[in-house]
Amino acid sequence: MLGTLEKAQRVLDLYSPARPEWGVGEVARECGWPPSSTHLLLSSLAHTGLLHRTVAGRYRLGFKLHRLSQILLHNTPWREVVAGELRALCAQTGETTYAAALDGAHLVTVAAFQGAHRHALAPAQLSEEPPLHASATGKVLLAFRTAWGHPLPRRLGRLTPHTITTRAALSAELDEVRARGVAFSLEEAALEVCSVAAPVHNHRRAWGSGPPFA
Repeated sequence: MLGTLEKAQRVLDLYSPARPEWGVGEVARECGWPPSSTHLLLSSLAHTGLLHRTVAGRYRLGFKLHRLSQILLHNTPWREVVAGELRALCAQTGETTYAAALDGAHLVTVAAFQGAHRHALAPAQLSEEPPLHASATGKVLLAFRTAWGHPLPRRLGRLTPHTITTRAALSAELDEVRARGVAFSLEEAALEVCSVAAPVHNHRRAWGSGPPFA
C-alpha cells in the first residue's frame, strides 16, 4: 500500500503549469516504470477522481484535488486574518501580495491579491513559483527551516545571472535574512522582477518545528 501511495505521489508531482497533461508512455518513461503497470496506476487515479482521462487517452489533474484544496484552505484558521492584511497591503502599495506555506520543498500559495500596476503579477502565475533559493518567500521559509536543522536544497539552479547558485552563498544569505527579518529577491528568479517577503509569526513569536508561512 505504501509503495502504491508513493507512486501516486510521484505521478501527481509530475504536473506543473508548463506540463498540465501526461500520457501513459510519457509517465512510464519519466518514472522508469513498465507501461502496463503505469496504465493501471493512472486508470486507478482517474477512477478515484485525482486524475481526469481525456478523450485522447491522456491524463490531467482531477477536480477532486480542487475540492480537497478548498476544504484545506477553508479550515486553515489563520488564512482569513492574513488575507485581510494582504488585501490592505495590496491596496496601499498597488503591488501583488500573497502568503505561502511550504509543502515539502514546494511553495503553496494560500492567499493572493493582484496589484493595480500594469505589469503586476497575476495570482494564477504564483503556481509557477520559482525555486526556494531564488524566491524572497522561499528564502524566508528556508532561513528558519535551516535554523531548525533542515538541510539546504540539493540543487541550486541558475535562473538569471543574479541567482544564488552555491550553498555557501545561500547559507550566508539566509543568515542575513534571519538577522534582518526580511528577504529579498533582486532579479534572481526573472530579470526586471524583484520581491520582498517577511515571516509571519504566531502570537508567541515562536516557530515550533519551522515557520508556518510567509
